[in-house]
Amino acid sequence: MTTKPLRHGESRCYRQGCRRDECRTAYRTERKIADYRASKGIKNPDCSDVAAHIRRLLASGRTRLDIAAEAHVSERAIRLYLEGLRQPRLSNARALLSVKPLSHTPRVPVVGTARRIQAMAYQGWAIKHTAPAAGCSWSYFFEILRGDYTTMPREIAEAVEQLARKLNGTTGPSGQSRAAARRNGWVPLAAWDNIDDPADEPNLGADDEMGRNELAAYRRQEIAHLASFGIPEQDIAARLGISDSTVQQQIRDMRKAA
Repeated sequence: MTTKPLRHGESRCYRQGCRRDECRTAYRTERKIADYRASKGIKNPDCSDVAAHIRRLLASGRTRLDIAAEAHVSERAIRLYLEGLRQPRLSNARALLSVKPLSHTPRVPVVGTARRIQAMAYQGWAIKHTAPAAGCSWSYFFEILRGDYTTMPREIAEAVEQLARKLNGTTGPSGQSRAAARRNGWVPLAAWDNIDDPADEPNLGADDEMGRNELAAYRRQEIAHLASFGIPEQDIAARLGISDSTVQQQIRDMRKAA
């Protein structure tokens, strides 16, 4: 965990042993405020209260990045508050509680967006490329794929739709993403008649055999690439999610062809 550096004029600087006048004054001011709040029975916001408020913000259509930017609190801290792993400082609690839910932001089902993220991965566009391009964090895309949400803000869904349309038919740079997409059974955009319909089923047809051939080709490329660095066969198999014997056979075939 990264610790915020000490600065003179902060009460915590005094608590660490500094006795400069500005640090002493900050500490005394902090104690006076704490004594006053205690005398009036005012309690600091509880972590559960802050987490509940953050969930209301998320339900209204805000994202964690949006909340973090408005409250000037890190997204990581927000995640820790939500998971109950950290007690918020008073300043952070006040900042987060001051953020208001969105009142009229339209929301749409998340299913179409999840399928578009999967389709882009199928083409070799990893989440580390697609999430920032759509104005989102990696974690938000992973949460969508994990099924953490049933609805999402319309503007984000539209941004993902535009990106998927832009990248459609263009092969991305990540062979690992392509291989993972096929292992997970994800399909390209063309497989959907109505990608936003939860009842729609993908239809690959002749593309199914092509997809298997592409996957085999990608695996051969990845095996050759990893083997060129001297990575053990069992480690290559573990990385690609295939058997040791498959890796051994591929390497033997490549050596014969050479």
